[in-house]
Amino acid sequence: GFRNSVCFARFSEARHFFGALLIACRTLQRQVLALFPEEAPRIQALLLAFCYSLKHQLRRSDARADLQRLLGEDADWVLSRRSPTNMLHLQLSHWLADQRRQGKISDLVWSNIDESLNQLAAVLGGCERLASMPVPFAYGLLLHRTVYLFCTLLPFALAPDLHYMTPLVSMFISYTFLSLDTLAEELEMPFGYQNNHLPMDAICANIEISLREMAGEEETLPTPLRPDAYYRLT
Repeated sequence: GFRNSVCFARFSEARHFFGALLIACRTLQRQVLALFPEEAPRIQALLLAFCYSLKHQLRRSDARADLQRLLGEDADWVLSRRSPTNMLHLQLSHWLADQRRQGKISDLVWSNIDESLNQLAAVLGGCERLASMPVPFAYGLLLHRTVYLFCTLLPFALAPDLHYMTPLVSMFISYTFLSLDTLAEELEMPFGYQNNHLPMDAICANIEISLREMAGEEETLPTPLRPDAYYRLT
């Protein structure tokens, strides 16, 4: 029970990070559209590239197709870095600093936009922490072996009282413990493709829909992802 609580807390924290990512992207898009409408397409592309790059970084998949679609030729330089997502965040920071140096925004406006950029940095750092620091292996191994030992010895403890019902009850109890153990393993690292992992494809598509709709680009909206027959999203 303790391990399942810890693993679900990791899943819940990852879900909150992606919720914060959606909020930060919408906030930055709104601020840029209001203050620098001529810069909005570039910043929107960087924000979307940040989201998709983060998704691929956490899943350890190839981000080239998504970044080339969003950034064009600039994607090659970003992809050549060891941390493409962090480089995209740095480009957003450089853009904001340029606006301040040119006197286009006041210190107060700069501070407000920089706070939104700080939220992106917090999301990136938090997700990297979850992805790189699983539950200690020795702890998980001990519980895994304990579950199997318990399920093996369970019939011998139940047989004197349940007699011919022992196999059925043992299977039911063992199924529950083994399922909880497997579920904890899936929730421990919530950024993959399993049924109980975060639907990051759907989240990134939703962010793209939000930003493009805010910019009046209804004709280029991606198709929103829907759950399949088993209510699964990727």
